[in-house]
Amino acid sequence: MKYSVLGYFIGEGFSNVFKNKKSTGASLMIMCATMIIFGIFLILGENINHFVDEVEAEQGIQVFVKNEATQEQIDELRRKNKSY
Repeated sequence: MKYSVLGYFIGEGFSNVFKNKKSTGASLMIMCATMIIFGIFLILGENINHFVDEVEAEQGIQVFVKNEATQEQIDELRRKNKSY
């Protein structure tokens, strides 16, 4: 009688899962815990990146001009600021 190697391995795998219930349960719990921890760190990393992007987008500059400044000086400052 000739068995399929793949079928044999699948059959053995399922039979061992039911024979070794404690080991299977422990393995599943460890894998779930690992995925949850990885997910938490992934979410934290993405939130930090989003926060940094938001802070970068809100950056601005404020210029205070003395009352004695002429309109030409104000225009010159505006032109210099736009070039940066």
